[in-house]
Amino acid sequence: MSGQLIPLEQTCNFLSGYAWSAANFETDPVGLPIIRIQNVDAVRDSDFVYWGGEYDERFVVRPGDLLLTLSGSFRAVVWQGPDALLNQRIVKLTPKPGYSLDWLLHVLRNGLNTISGLGRHALVSNVALADLRQLKVPSHTSEEQRRIAAILDQAETLRTQRRQALAHLDTLTQSLFLDMFGDPAVEASEWPKTQLDEVAELVTGYPFRSEEYVGLADGIKLCRGVNVLPGRLDWRDMACWPVAKVKEAEAFHLQAGDVVMAMDRPWISEGFKLAQVDAADCPMLLVQRVARIRPKSDLTNEYLFAVLNHVAFTRHCKPTETTIPHISPKDIRSFAFPLPPLPLQQTFATRIQAIEALKATHRAALAQLDALFASLQQRAFAGGV
Repeated sequence: MSGQLIPLEQTCNFLSGYAWSAANFETDPVGLPIIRIQNVDAVRDSDFVYWGGEYDERFVVRPGDLLLTLSGSFRAVVWQGPDALLNQRIVKLTPKPGYSLDWLLHVLRNGLNTISGLGRHALVSNVALADLRQLKVPSHTSEEQRRIAAILDQAETLRTQRRQALAHLDTLTQSLFLDMFGDPAVEASEWPKTQLDEVAELVTGYPFRSEEYVGLADGIKLCRGVNVLPGRLDWRDMACWPVAKVKEAEAFHLQAGDVVMAMDRPWISEGFKLAQVDAADCPMLLVQRVARIRPKSDLTNEYLFAVLNHVAFTRHCKPTETTIPHISPKDIRSFAFPLPPLPLQQTFATRIQAIEALKATHRAALAQLDALFASLQQRAFAGGV
Protein backbone atom coordinates (compact mmCIF):
# COMPACT_ATOMS: atom_id res chain seq x y z
CA MET A 1 0.00 0.00 0.00
CA SER A 2 1.38 3.45 -0.96
CA GLY A 3 2.51 5.56 2.01
CA GLN A 4 3.03 2.68 4.45
CA LEU A 5 6.41 2.32 6.16
CA ILE A 6 8.80 -0.38 4.97
CA PRO A 7 12.45 -1.22 5.76
CA LEU A 8 14.98 0.64 3.62
CA GLU A 9 16.43 -2.68 2.46
CA GLN A 10 13.23 -3.32 0.48
CA THR A 11 13.97 -0.30 -1.72
CA CYS A 12 17.68 -0.70 -2.51
CA ASN A 13 20.79 -2.87 -2.41
CA PHE A 14 23.75 -1.96 -0.21
CA LEU A 15 27.49 -2.14 -0.83
CA SER A 16 29.81 -1.21 2.01
CA GLY A 17 33.20 0.26 1.17
CA TYR A 18 36.41 -1.73 1.44
CA ALA A 19 39.07 -1.27 4.14
CA TRP A 20 41.96 -0.31 1.87
CA SER A 21 45.36 -0.37 3.54
CA ALA A 22 46.36 3.22 4.29
CA ALA A 23 50.02 2.19 4.23
CA ASN A 24 49.67 1.59 0.47
CA PHE A 25 47.97 4.88 -0.39
CA GLU A 26 49.64 6.99 -3.06
CA THR A 27 49.57 10.78 -3.13
CA ASP A 28 50.50 10.85 -6.83
CA PRO A 29 47.65 10.10 -9.27
CA VAL A 30 48.49 6.41 -9.78
CA GLY A 31 45.60 3.98 -10.34
CA LEU A 32 42.19 5.08 -9.03
CA PRO A 33 41.37 7.70 -6.38
CA ILE A 34 39.80 6.48 -3.14
CA ILE A 35 36.58 8.09 -1.92
CA ARG A 36 37.07 8.84 1.75
CA ILE A 37 34.44 10.60 3.87
CA GLN A 38 36.05 14.01 3.29
CA ASN A 39 35.77 13.49 -0.49
CA VAL A 40 32.07 12.66 -0.61
CA ASP A 41 30.63 16.13 -1.20
CA ALA A 42 33.81 18.13 -1.85
CA VAL A 43 35.34 16.63 -4.98
CA ARG A 44 38.82 18.17 -5.26
CA ASP A 45 41.65 16.29 -6.92
CA SER A 46 44.11 17.68 -4.38
CA ASP A 47 42.25 15.92 -1.54
CA PHE A 48 42.38 12.42 -3.06
CA VAL A 49 44.70 9.57 -2.19
CA TYR A 50 45.18 6.83 -4.78
CA TRP A 51 45.26 3.03 -5.00
CA GLY A 52 47.65 1.57 -7.53
CA GLY A 53 47.18 -2.10 -6.69
CA GLU A 54 44.56 -4.68 -7.60
CA TYR A 55 40.91 -4.17 -6.67
CA ASP A 56 37.51 -5.81 -7.00
CA GLU A 57 35.42 -4.12 -9.71
CA ARG A 58 32.45 -4.12 -7.32
CA PHE A 59 34.05 -1.27 -5.36
CA VAL A 60 34.35 1.10 -8.32
CA VAL A 61 32.03 4.11 -7.90
CA ARG A 62 31.00 5.95 -11.05
CA PRO A 63 29.34 9.36 -11.59
CA GLY A 64 25.64 9.11 -10.76
CA ASP A 65 26.04 6.50 -7.99
CA LEU A 66 24.26 7.21 -4.69
CA LEU A 67 26.50 7.32 -1.60
CA LEU A 68 25.77 7.61 2.12
CA THR A 69 28.42 8.27 4.77
CA LEU A 70 28.09 6.23 7.95
CA SER A 71 30.48 8.08 10.28
CA GLY A 72 30.67 11.53 11.79
CA SER A 73 28.60 13.96 9.72
CA PHE A 74 26.05 11.86 7.80
CA ARG A 75 25.54 12.89 4.17
CA ALA A 76 23.68 11.44 1.18
CA VAL A 77 24.98 12.53 -2.24
CA VAL A 78 24.97 11.53 -5.87
CA TRP A 79 28.67 11.11 -6.75
CA GLN A 80 29.86 13.77 -9.20
CA GLY A 81 33.55 12.90 -9.30
CA PRO A 82 35.65 10.56 -11.42
CA ASP A 83 35.57 6.77 -11.32
CA ALA A 84 36.92 5.97 -7.85
CA LEU A 85 37.13 3.26 -5.20
CA LEU A 86 34.67 3.05 -2.29
CA ASN A 87 36.28 3.31 1.14
CA GLN A 88 35.02 1.88 4.43
CA ARG A 89 32.30 3.72 6.38
CA ILE A 90 30.68 4.77 3.10
CA VAL A 91 27.91 2.73 1.50
CA LYS A 92 26.70 2.72 -2.10
CA LEU A 93 22.94 2.28 -2.49
CA THR A 94 21.45 0.95 -5.72
CA PRO A 95 17.65 1.24 -6.12
CA LYS A 96 15.76 -2.02 -6.65
CA PRO A 97 13.23 -2.36 -9.50
CA GLY A 98 10.28 -0.08 -8.90
CA TYR A 99 12.30 2.53 -6.97
CA SER A 100 14.07 5.55 -8.48
CA LEU A 101 17.43 6.97 -7.48
CA ASP A 102 16.10 10.57 -7.28
CA TRP A 103 13.33 9.52 -4.90
CA LEU A 104 15.72 7.43 -2.80
CA LEU A 105 18.12 10.38 -2.48
CA HIS A 106 15.32 12.55 -1.07
CA VAL A 107 14.20 9.76 1.26
CA LEU A 108 17.71 9.53 2.69
CA ARG A 109 18.16 13.28 3.03
CA ASN A 110 14.79 13.55 4.73
CA GLY A 111 15.86 10.81 7.16
CA LEU A 112 19.38 12.05 7.97
CA ASN A 113 18.44 13.03 11.52
CA THR A 114 16.99 9.57 12.08
CA ILE A 115 20.08 7.97 10.54
CA SER A 116 22.30 10.07 12.80
CA GLY A 117 20.28 8.83 15.79
CA LEU A 118 21.19 5.26 14.86
CA GLY A 119 24.86 6.03 15.50
CA ARG A 120 26.80 4.09 18.11
CA HIS A 121 27.96 7.16 20.00
CA ALA A 122 31.66 6.89 20.60
CA LEU A 123 34.13 9.73 19.97
CA VAL A 124 32.95 9.58 16.34
CA SER A 125 29.37 8.41 15.81
CA ASN A 126 29.07 5.34 13.55
CA VAL A 127 25.96 3.77 12.05
CA ALA A 128 25.78 -0.01 11.73
CA LEU A 129 24.71 -1.27 8.31
CA ALA A 130 22.27 -3.70 9.96
CA ASP A 131 20.49 -0.75 11.59
CA LEU A 132 20.43 1.17 8.33
CA ARG A 133 18.82 -1.75 6.51
CA GLN A 134 15.91 -1.71 8.97
CA LEU A 135 15.39 2.07 8.81
CA LYS A 136 11.67 2.67 8.16
CA VAL A 137 10.92 4.67 5.01
CA PRO A 138 7.65 5.41 3.18
CA SER A 139 6.60 3.30 0.23
CA HIS A 140 5.37 5.17 -2.84
CA THR A 141 4.27 4.08 -6.29
CA SER A 142 6.55 4.84 -9.25
CA GLU A 143 4.27 7.72 -10.27
CA GLU A 144 4.32 9.19 -6.76
CA GLN A 145 8.11 8.85 -6.62
CA ARG A 146 8.52 10.81 -9.86
CA ARG A 147 6.16 13.55 -8.68
CA ILE A 148 7.79 13.89 -5.26
CA ALA A 149 11.32 13.92 -6.70
CA ALA A 150 10.34 16.51 -9.36
CA ILE A 151 8.85 18.89 -6.77
CA LEU A 152 11.75 18.56 -4.35
CA ASP A 153 14.31 18.84 -7.16
CA GLN A 154 12.72 22.09 -8.30
CA ALA A 155 12.79 23.50 -4.77
CA GLU A 156 16.39 22.36 -4.33
CA THR A 157 17.37 24.05 -7.61
CA LEU A 158 16.03 27.35 -6.31
CA ARG A 159 17.98 26.91 -3.06
CA THR A 160 21.15 26.13 -5.01
CA GLN A 161 20.73 29.24 -7.15
CA ARG A 162 20.48 31.42 -4.03
CA ARG A 163 23.61 29.79 -2.54
CA GLN A 164 25.46 30.37 -5.80
CA ALA A 165 24.41 34.03 -5.82
CA LEU A 166 25.80 34.41 -2.29
CA ALA A 167 29.04 32.71 -3.33
CA HIS A 168 29.38 35.07 -6.30
CA LEU A 169 28.90 38.07 -4.01
CA ASP A 170 31.64 36.72 -1.72
CA THR A 171 33.93 36.46 -4.74
CA LEU A 172 33.02 40.02 -5.72
CA THR A 173 34.06 41.21 -2.25
CA GLN A 174 37.45 39.52 -2.56
CA SER A 175 38.00 40.88 -6.08
CA LEU A 176 37.07 44.40 -4.98
CA PHE A 177 39.55 44.22 -2.11
CA LEU A 178 42.43 43.06 -4.32
CA ASP A 179 41.59 45.62 -6.98
CA MET A 180 41.61 48.52 -4.51
CA PHE A 181 44.41 47.49 -2.13
CA GLY A 182 46.52 44.79 -3.77
CA ASP A 183 47.67 41.56 -2.14
CA PRO A 184 48.60 41.86 1.58
CA ALA A 185 50.80 38.77 1.19
CA VAL A 186 53.15 40.66 -1.16
CA GLU A 187 56.05 42.14 0.78
CA ALA A 188 56.51 45.08 -1.60
CA SER A 189 53.13 46.57 -0.72
CA GLU A 190 52.56 50.24 -1.53
CA TRP A 191 50.91 50.72 1.86
CA PRO A 192 52.87 51.17 5.10
CA LYS A 193 52.57 48.27 7.53
CA THR A 194 52.22 48.35 11.29
CA GLN A 195 51.47 45.78 13.98
CA LEU A 196 47.78 45.03 14.26
CA ASP A 197 47.67 46.09 17.91
CA GLU A 198 48.76 49.59 16.87
CA VAL A 199 45.57 50.12 14.86
CA ALA A 200 43.06 47.77 16.52
CA GLU A 201 42.17 46.66 20.03
CA LEU A 202 41.96 42.92 20.72
CA VAL A 203 39.89 41.74 23.68
CA THR A 204 39.22 38.12 24.59
CA GLY A 205 35.93 37.22 26.23
CA TYR A 206 34.68 36.78 29.77
CA PRO A 207 34.52 33.34 31.51
CA PHE A 208 30.74 33.15 31.85
CA ARG A 209 29.60 30.16 33.95
CA SER A 210 27.46 27.74 31.98
CA GLU A 211 25.45 26.73 35.06
CA GLU A 212 24.05 30.28 35.16
CA TYR A 213 22.85 30.39 31.53
CA VAL A 214 19.20 31.38 31.03
CA GLY A 215 16.71 31.58 28.18
CA LEU A 216 16.60 34.51 25.75
CA ALA A 217 13.53 35.96 27.46
CA ASP A 218 15.56 36.55 30.64
CA GLY A 219 19.02 37.20 29.24
CA ILE A 220 21.43 38.55 26.64
CA LYS A 221 22.95 36.37 23.92
CA LEU A 222 26.50 35.11 24.42
CA CYS A 223 28.85 35.02 21.43
CA ARG A 224 30.62 31.67 21.82
CA GLY A 225 32.98 29.84 19.47
CA VAL A 226 30.11 27.62 18.29
CA ASN A 227 28.23 30.71 17.11
CA VAL A 228 31.07 32.04 14.95
CA LEU A 229 30.98 30.72 11.39
CA PRO A 230 33.08 32.04 8.50
CA GLY A 231 31.52 35.40 7.64
CA ARG A 232 28.46 35.24 9.91
CA LEU A 233 27.07 34.45 13.34
CA ASP A 234 24.77 31.46 13.81
CA TRP A 235 22.29 31.14 16.69
CA ARG A 236 21.02 27.58 16.35
CA ASP A 237 22.94 26.76 19.55
CA MET A 238 22.20 29.74 21.77
CA ALA A 239 23.24 30.53 25.33
CA CYS A 240 22.24 33.65 27.30
CA TRP A 241 23.47 35.46 30.39
CA PRO A 242 21.04 36.90 32.98
CA VAL A 243 20.26 40.57 32.42
CA ALA A 244 20.67 41.15 36.17
CA LYS A 245 24.32 40.06 35.98
CA VAL A 246 25.32 42.04 32.88
CA LYS A 247 27.14 44.75 34.86
CA GLU A 248 29.97 42.37 35.84
CA ALA A 249 30.71 41.85 32.13
CA GLU A 250 30.41 45.49 31.09
CA ALA A 251 33.68 45.50 29.11
CA PHE A 252 32.59 42.54 26.96
CA HIS A 253 29.65 44.01 25.06
CA LEU A 254 29.70 43.69 21.28
CA GLN A 255 28.46 46.33 18.89
CA ALA A 256 27.53 46.37 15.22
CA GLY A 257 30.62 46.21 13.00
CA ASP A 258 32.87 44.48 15.54
CA VAL A 259 34.99 41.67 14.14
CA VAL A 260 34.86 38.48 16.22
CA MET A 261 37.16 35.49 15.88
CA ALA A 262 36.86 31.98 17.33
CA MET A 263 40.23 31.21 18.96
CA ASP A 264 39.71 27.43 19.22
CA ARG A 265 39.54 24.87 16.39
CA PRO A 266 40.41 27.19 13.49
CA TRP A 267 39.41 26.04 9.99
CA ILE A 268 42.88 26.09 8.53
CA SER A 269 41.91 24.91 5.04
CA GLU A 270 39.36 27.71 4.64
CA GLY A 271 40.79 30.39 6.91
CA PHE A 272 39.75 31.22 10.45
CA LYS A 273 36.25 31.44 11.87
CA LEU A 274 35.77 35.19 11.59
CA ALA A 275 32.51 37.10 11.51
CA GLN A 276 31.36 40.68 11.55
CA VAL A 277 28.64 41.61 14.04
CA ASP A 278 25.35 42.74 12.53
CA ALA A 279 23.10 45.18 14.35
CA ALA A 280 20.40 42.48 14.37
CA ASP A 281 22.68 40.27 16.51
CA CYS A 282 22.94 42.79 19.33
CA PRO A 283 22.78 43.06 22.30
CA MET A 284 25.42 40.41 22.85
CA LEU A 285 28.33 39.56 25.17
CA LEU A 286 31.72 38.08 24.31
CA VAL A 287 32.72 34.71 25.81
CA GLN A 288 36.27 33.55 26.55
CA ARG A 289 38.17 31.93 23.67
CA VAL A 290 36.43 34.32 21.30
CA ALA A 291 38.25 37.54 20.42
CA ARG A 292 36.82 40.96 19.64
CA ILE A 293 38.95 43.02 17.24
CA ARG A 294 37.87 46.67 17.08
CA PRO A 295 39.56 49.52 15.13
CA LYS A 296 41.20 52.30 17.14
CA SER A 297 41.44 55.03 14.49
CA ASP A 298 42.22 55.50 10.79
CA LEU A 299 40.68 52.08 10.18
CA THR A 300 37.21 50.92 9.06
CA ASN A 301 35.56 47.72 10.25
CA GLU A 302 35.03 46.59 6.64
CA TYR A 303 38.70 46.95 5.68
CA LEU A 304 39.82 45.27 8.93
CA PHE A 305 37.52 42.31 8.30
CA ALA A 306 38.73 41.96 4.69
CA VAL A 307 42.41 41.89 5.69
CA LEU A 308 41.84 39.34 8.45
CA ASN A 309 40.03 37.11 5.96
CA HIS A 310 43.06 37.11 3.65
CA VAL A 311 45.38 34.10 3.50
CA ALA A 312 48.27 36.35 4.63
CA PHE A 313 46.69 36.55 8.09
CA THR A 314 45.92 32.82 8.16
CA ARG A 315 49.55 32.01 7.39
CA HIS A 316 50.80 34.37 10.07
CA CYS A 317 48.69 32.91 12.90
CA LYS A 318 49.85 29.34 13.37
CA PRO A 319 47.59 27.29 15.69
CA THR A 320 49.18 25.65 18.70
CA GLU A 321 49.76 21.91 18.30
CA THR A 322 47.73 20.85 21.32
CA THR A 323 44.71 18.63 21.94
CA ILE A 324 42.48 21.57 21.04
CA PRO A 325 44.35 23.80 18.55
CA HIS A 326 43.93 27.49 19.25
CA ILE A 327 45.25 30.84 18.07
CA SER A 328 47.53 32.92 20.28
CA PRO A 329 46.42 36.53 20.91
CA LYS A 330 50.12 37.43 20.68
CA ASP A 331 50.22 36.20 17.07
CA ILE A 332 47.12 38.20 16.18
CA ARG A 333 48.52 41.39 17.70
CA SER A 334 51.88 41.02 15.91
CA PHE A 335 50.43 40.66 12.39
CA ALA A 336 51.99 43.18 9.95
CA PHE A 337 48.88 45.14 8.99
CA PRO A 338 48.86 47.18 5.74
CA LEU A 339 47.29 50.61 6.27
CA PRO A 340 46.02 52.52 3.20
CA PRO A 341 44.57 56.05 3.50
CA LEU A 342 41.28 56.30 5.40
CA PRO A 343 39.31 57.86 2.47
CA LEU A 344 40.15 54.82 0.30
CA GLN A 345 39.02 52.50 3.10
CA GLN A 346 35.77 54.46 3.40
CA THR A 347 35.10 54.09 -0.32
CA PHE A 348 35.67 50.36 0.06
CA ALA A 349 33.33 50.27 3.09
CA THR A 350 30.53 51.97 1.12
CA ARG A 351 30.82 49.42 -1.68
CA ILE A 352 30.95 46.52 0.77
CA GLN A 353 27.82 47.77 2.53
CA ALA A 354 25.98 47.70 -0.81
CA ILE A 355 27.15 44.12 -1.42
CA GLU A 356 26.12 43.12 2.11
CA ALA A 357 22.64 44.53 1.52
CA LEU A 358 22.32 42.27 -1.53
CA LYS A 359 23.58 39.32 0.49
CA ALA A 360 21.01 40.00 3.20
CA THR A 361 18.25 39.89 0.57
CA HIS A 362 19.53 36.57 -0.77
CA ARG A 363 19.89 35.10 2.76
CA ALA A 364 16.30 36.05 3.59
CA ALA A 365 15.06 34.44 0.39
CA LEU A 366 17.16 31.34 1.06
CA ALA A 367 15.70 31.04 4.56
CA GLN A 368 12.19 31.11 3.07
CA LEU A 369 13.18 28.47 0.51
CA ASP A 370 14.69 26.30 3.25
CA ALA A 371 11.42 26.50 5.19
CA LEU A 372 9.44 25.67 2.04
CA PHE A 373 11.70 22.71 1.27
CA ALA A 374 11.34 21.35 4.81
CA SER A 375 7.55 21.68 4.54
CA LEU A 376 7.50 19.88 1.18
CA GLN A 377 9.66 17.09 2.60
CA GLN A 378 7.37 16.67 5.58
CA ARG A 379 4.28 16.50 3.37
CA ALA A 380 5.90 14.16 0.86
CA PHE A 381 7.09 11.63 3.39
CA ALA A 382 4.15 11.83 5.76
CA GLY A 383 1.42 11.22 3.22
CA GLY A 384 2.20 12.97 -0.06
CA VAL A 385 2.81 16.45 -1.41
